[in-house]
Amino acid sequence: MKTRALNQLKTHSTLQEIISAHKSTESLLHSIGIQTETNEKKTLLQICTEKQWNEEELLSWLRKKTQYELSQNESEREDFSQLSNKELLKAVRIYRSRLTTQLNELEPEFHRVCKVHGNQYPIIKEIHWHLNKISEKVRFMLMTADKTITPLMKYYNAGSKEILDGDVKKYNRGVELLIQDQHQISDHIQKINEINSHPDTVEGACSTIRTVFKDMEDLFSKIDLTFRLMREGVIPKLDQVINQS
Repeated sequence: MKTRALNQLKTHSTLQEIISAHKSTESLLHSIGIQTETNEKKTLLQICTEKQWNEEELLSWLRKKTQYELSQNESEREDFSQLSNKELLKAVRIYRSRLTTQLNELEPEFHRVCKVHGNQYPIIKEIHWHLNKISEKVRFMLMTADKTITPLMKYYNAGSKEILDGDVKKYNRGVELLIQDQHQISDHIQKINEINSHPDTVEGACSTIRTVFKDMEDLFSKIDLTFRLMREGVIPKLDQVINQS
């Protein structure tokens, strides 16, 4: 039987069909507490009915996660130090877009979870506060890079060999702020890891709590990857360009 793509499957599709549609779906289902080994013949609708989960919401989440999974894995294996300036500039644009998209999707979802389940799981309110701070810092970091680091990359990529002192000063200040933001964001992530009692793993936790916490972990991975791109690729490349000019 021909395997169908995940976007062609419905909630009445079996877990076996869903797993066959994309290599990442099994690990994603495991990450939110669904044991696929003993439930392959059950439909997603049956599983969600038993757990009192929203089956349409879960299927939509699986589609969204698998859409970005391949490019994410490729990025994690990337050796940023070997990329050219043109490749780094392209990577910065891609990472910025992905990070912004994930923030825009996660913020309202986590706010909704906090509003609905915050009294039942007070820890969610604490995590929500730190997550808001992380979001603020990441958006500020992206804005700073847009104003101080990316223009210098574009300038050099256009073929100009002379860099103005004013641009260098802006760049140096941008790098200082980037390092400062990284430390502050890391502190908030560490605080979340310390206080997180994983309400998403509690028996009876709804699918929204489970998927939102998984999305939060993925956001942290994307943030780390973005800083690694800057630290290992962009900043050394631009430092070299400035020293040569």
